[in-house]
Amino acid sequence: MKKLLFFLLIAVCGCTSNSSHHGKTIEAVFHPGIMEDCSCVDFPKNFGTIPGITFEITSKDYNYITGVLCNNKMTTATDISDYKIVTKEVKPLCVFVKLDTIEYVLGANGVVKNGRKSFCISDLDMYHVKSILHYYDFFPEEDLDAFPEVTKYGIPANHHHVLYNSKMPPARFARVVLREK
Repeated sequence: MKKLLFFLLIAVCGCTSNSSHHGKTIEAVFHPGIMEDCSCVDFPKNFGTIPGITFEITSKDYNYITGVLCNNKMTTATDISDYKIVTKEVKPLCVFVKLDTIEYVLGANGVVKNGRKSFCISDLDMYHVKSILHYYDFFPEEDLDAFPEVTKYGIPANHHHVLYNSKMPPARFARVVLREK
C-alpha cells in the first residue's frame, strides 16, 4: 500500500511539473503582404486587440525562438557582431514579437531591438524565426522572392498562403499566436 501511495505521489508531482512547461505562447504582429506604407518600426500599442491565428509549435521550435531572442549578447550600436555591424536603425518590414512580457522588434536587416538595446541575428536565424512564426504565409508565393533569405534558403516547408476575404480591405497588421504543444 505504501509503495502504491508513493508511486501515485511521484506520478502526480511529475505530471504537474511537466505540464507547467507546455502551453507557453509567443505572439507576433507584422504587416501582411508588401504594403506601400509599411514603415512602422514602433511596437503597435493595440497589439493584443489585433485578430490572430493560432498555430501549435513543438518545444524545439519554441526553444529555438527563445534562444535566438533571449540568449543573444546585447550589443551597443557601434559594436561588431559575428554577422554584421549593428546599427541603431531597425529596417522595415518589421516583425513585432512578444515573448512573455518582453517585446522585440525584428527588422528586415536582421537587427533586433529590445528597448534601447539591439543585436544582430544571422540571415539563417532570421529565416528560421520567420518560418516558425508563419510570417511568409502572409505573402503570395510569387512575392517571396523579394526576401533575400527566402532566395538564399528557399520557400519554407511549412508555407501555406493565408487567404483573405477579397471584399474586405487588407488588414494593416496580422497577428500570429504560437502555442507550444
